[in-house]
Amino acid sequence: MRGGNASSSVDESAETGSENGSGNGSGNGSEMRRLPVVSCEERLKNIERRRHQREKEQLNIGWYFWLLTNYPSIVIALCLIVTLVIGAINAIYTSPPDFSKPAKGLEVRGTELATKLISWRKLIQFTEGYCSSKTLSTVPCQRAQSSTKKVVRLPQQQSSQRRQPKKKQRRNSRKGRRRNGGGRTSRQLRQNSEVNTTTASTVAVTMTTTIPSSVANTTLVVNTTASSLRYYDVTHESGGGGEWNFTEEYFCQDPKPEHARWVFESNDDDVTLWTLTSLHSMCGLQRRLLDHPTYPSMCNRGAESKCCPTVSLPNFVARLTGRATCDDVTTADMTYVARLVSECAPFYCAGRLKRRCWDARSDAVECDVTIPRNCTDHNSMFTLFHYVMDASSVCGGRWNGSDVTSLRRTMVFIPVRPQHDRHLLPLYLDNFVTSSQLRSGDVIVTAIDFNIEGYVFAHQLTNDVIFPAIAGVLVMGIIAVYTGSIFITLMSFVATGAAMSLAYFLYKILLGLSFFPFLNLTAVLVMMGLSADNVILYHNIWNTTSSDDAITPPGAVPVRLRRQPPRHRLGVVAKTTWHHASKSLGVTGITTGVAFFANVTSQVTAVKCFAVYTGLAVLCNLLFALTLLPAAIVFHHKHFSFSYLPPSDSKMSTLLPIRLLTSLRHQADKLANIFFNHIQLLLVVRFRWVGIVTCVCVTASACYVIFGSPGVRLPVGGNAFQYFSSDHPFERYRDVTRRHFRFANQSQAHQQMLPIRVVFGLHAIDQGDHRDPDNLGYLKRVMGTNITSRVSQRWLRGFCRIVRSSKYARVADVDGDGGGNPLNSCQMEKFERWTQRPCVNGGDKCCGMHEFPMAPHRFDQCVKEAVRRIDLVNGVTRYSPGPRFDNKNIIRVLVLEFPSNVSVNADYVTMKNFYTTMNDVIGKELSRAPQGLKEGWFVSELDIYSLQDGLLRGTISSLGLSLVVALVVVMVTTLNVVVTSLACMTIASIITVVGGLMCAMGWELNVLESITISICVGLSVDFTAHFAIGYLLAPHKHDRQRRVEHASTRLSGAISLAALTTFMAGAGLMTSRVLAYQRFGAFLMMVMTTSWLYSTFFFLGLLSVRGPQGERCSIDAWTCLCCCCCSADVTAASGSGAMKRSTTGDEHTTTMLTETSSMRGGVQCHHHQQQHPQQLEIIERSTLI
Repeated sequence: MRGGNASSSVDESAETGSENGSGNGSGNGSEMRRLPVVSCEERLKNIERRRHQREKEQLNIGWYFWLLTNYPSIVIALCLIVTLVIGAINAIYTSPPDFSKPAKGLEVRGTELATKLISWRKLIQFTEGYCSSKTLSTVPCQRAQSSTKKVVRLPQQQSSQRRQPKKKQRRNSRKGRRRNGGGRTSRQLRQNSEVNTTTASTVAVTMTTTIPSSVANTTLVVNTTASSLRYYDVTHESGGGGEWNFTEEYFCQDPKPEHARWVFESNDDDVTLWTLTSLHSMCGLQRRLLDHPTYPSMCNRGAESKCCPTVSLPNFVARLTGRATCDDVTTADMTYVARLVSECAPFYCAGRLKRRCWDARSDAVECDVTIPRNCTDHNSMFTLFHYVMDASSVCGGRWNGSDVTSLRRTMVFIPVRPQHDRHLLPLYLDNFVTSSQLRSGDVIVTAIDFNIEGYVFAHQLTNDVIFPAIAGVLVMGIIAVYTGSIFITLMSFVATGAAMSLAYFLYKILLGLSFFPFLNLTAVLVMMGLSADNVILYHNIWNTTSSDDAITPPGAVPVRLRRQPPRHRLGVVAKTTWHHASKSLGVTGITTGVAFFANVTSQVTAVKCFAVYTGLAVLCNLLFALTLLPAAIVFHHKHFSFSYLPPSDSKMSTLLPIRLLTSLRHQADKLANIFFNHIQLLLVVRFRWVGIVTCVCVTASACYVIFGSPGVRLPVGGNAFQYFSSDHPFERYRDVTRRHFRFANQSQAHQQMLPIRVVFGLHAIDQGDHRDPDNLGYLKRVMGTNITSRVSQRWLRGFCRIVRSSKYARVADVDGDGGGNPLNSCQMEKFERWTQRPCVNGGDKCCGMHEFPMAPHRFDQCVKEAVRRIDLVNGVTRYSPGPRFDNKNIIRVLVLEFPSNVSVNADYVTMKNFYTTMNDVIGKELSRAPQGLKEGWFVSELDIYSLQDGLLRGTISSLGLSLVVALVVVMVTTLNVVVTSLACMTIASIITVVGGLMCAMGWELNVLESITISICVGLSVDFTAHFAIGYLLAPHKHDRQRRVEHASTRLSGAISLAALTTFMAGAGLMTSRVLAYQRFGAFLMMVMTTSWLYSTFFFLGLLSVRGPQGERCSIDAWTCLCCCCCSADVTAASGSGAMKRSTTGDEHTTTMLTETSSMRGGVQCHHHQQQHPQQLEIIERSTLI
């Protein structure tokens, strides 16, 4: 019922009841309930009482609402000043967030496995120095016996060098080494294409070289043991040079896994790349892609300061056939190379053709001497097979010289130093973005790995700001159309910005959190939807309160006001609106904020920080919604007579555009009235079982999708965070293309099998800040560790045997797992046999030893000698197993590594069983270890498993906590167990359906998906809570259907519009090229659609079937629950029997009759003839939401 019609109908019913009562007499008085008759005198008293009550309300509005009513501009100005001050503080005292590494913080902290992984990372970080007092080294120090360079200089340069002091010579030598790679070890010198003549090795052979006259005037470093002669300009000048000539020079260096690269593929799957046309297309395309002003300043340089050539198939064909450039390659050249490939490929596929078979060190490299010289010349064929050509074409293709049909993809390596990867961003943005740039003839670039995903992502975020802006404009347009006020719309967005600024201030300065992850940007989208919800609902409550305040008391003369409410009633309406809005918006704001805060229980750093910031933003948004938004509405009411539609009696209303807008608005109102008050109401009340059964079936189907097929998918393959869509070249390389090349499969970063790694000498602790991914703490060494003692040697040998015999250990050739390092795979027996070999060279001290365990100093000496030999052959990196030395050449840490039979791409259950089993086996053996080795710990490449486990546990815990908090908040707000139970049932169904949709769309339970599931509780509780409060505040307490009708007709329009605004905000993000924006936009669309459907047709349907009845929050007989807590006045009113109900057919009319304070007995019926009729007050209780 609305307005004065309710009161007039009550009055008419009272008169009708009186007439009927007179006619029937007293005989039916006991059986028929008749409404009391109110006399004219009593009506006048009621009018006077109503007037005094309204005057009292106007005087008792309180100081805040007096200020809000009379001076709303002061409240607005205070809010704006606070916002500006907070913004200035943020700009001055905080640094802007950096999103160049969006995957930063996507790691688990605080668990046992996470602590071990963090300790391993700290060991990697601190293993980079050479003879440094602050770091550890993988090779022992060789101060006096260290590797030296043979430097060839012109006579005048040599004479000038001799004239320099010795200290200056050593200083210049160190500077030269740093410029050419900072080589502190022979391994690092070789990685920078400088191979030294090592005096400590007995297998080094000096090669005769010839220096071309073209470089006679350049200071050169000559590689005397490498596979070919290579020249490097020491000064690295940026200018000069020309096109590389393969008839005179070889490639500068072999490609490395950290170098930038891309992949060529054929447009047609049935067309091979081994054609002259395709080869020339690749040659021209690679030249065109690298034609950029920034490229010469960052490329590696060779002779005559020319940029080194790309390591690619066209350049290899030109080199092998003696052509100057790849443009000169002919069909005969390709036939020759095809025969060479067919001749050498079997040796490579069998594992006989190795990396350094070209070096004259066959006893160290263990190469097959039967391999033809053409296959080992300059190490060309190994590089071609291992890096450039895909494995299937090498070991599975038909290379017969004329019918080459298996080459589908080939890789191109860019000669750019790894530290210059970030400088590739301009090159990528200008030459690698559009599909036309990546295509030439039948050749196309399908995959790219420049190691700049983070920088491209950050750049894309900046460019894609337009999409959230578009979403914001759409939301503003909807709010402006609904409220009719541009001023209120602008103030709502100012409140959103102020809330986010205040939340950033609390996050950065008050809480002191320095890490601001990319996920926090999604708070903008959440705030946009919540702000639209708040302003629409608050405006709806304001209009409803104004209408209810304008109800004319019975017998009073209605007065038509130009503006409702009038100025003297503005404070009362503002106060009433605020009290009811704070209750409704408080439920949604608190539940949404707590749903975000629930993610603090997550063990993932980025998720934890996201929870803190977004939860603060939601609460700050609620604060401004209850302060700035009421002032804006009051200010608009006082100072703006209209916004975009003038009054009908004004002159502007006669203009054609105004008339069109007015007509459009009236038609929209008419359609909305038909839909919400007729069609939707019919579906909710009359066909409620259809909606309930349909929602139940959809929820059951979603349960099958989640727990059955396809089920919840966890991230695999180390893809913790996907930057772009799956068809992006960066994502294609990481997920699809790289596995086709041998070097990627065998590199440490992309190994196929999980290692069983045991670390001794360090404590597995994480003292860093778990909210800051850069704060990992420090290394804590185990005191008293003596790895070289006889007891330790004997225990290590037995420990290695037990681990190798375990369930998950893989028995493999030592050369294939560790490159022949007896310590890498813990082959203590092979190390013992190596020390027992006959002595050939008199200088070799680690031979002819027939005791084990050996003396500690002998063991220490032989371990160092073995490490030097391994470093000479394969190179030892910071990731390699083995000992770690301090600056005093003492073994401080020992890393043992065993190959396992578990793939890195194994599923969650397999990895869980692997970790728990091996952790128990190794832990049992460590308990029997000697002093100093007991503190060893097992770890593996289980980062993805740790993330999977953290996301799974965090999602469940945060989801459960959010549901519990939502249950408590709804219970406290409604004070009704039945409504709370039905609301939680609806919320759980919404979450289930959204989760089922995510599984059906193939989403993995990754970081972003985990967050969306947990915040789904906060976003889905809003509409259900609004309907629940509207149902409880409806005037028809004993009629479920009428209460549902009341809640639906009063709230459906505002709730539908709020859902539409958030839906449009999500739809505006779907065109973004950033996958996170797309996923979050799709999530907002799914949760808004599902929440609106279930809250309208499922929740209201359940209320119309089993909703509570009565003012006392009574529970029907179908439940066994206790009665809710009710107020004393409601209990007294119910005990007095003051409820009257009159039912005629399908029409329901409920009248609330509340006795005056002077009456304590029951309600008595009197006729007009009574001298002292009982004083009654007729009050129509209506919902103010």
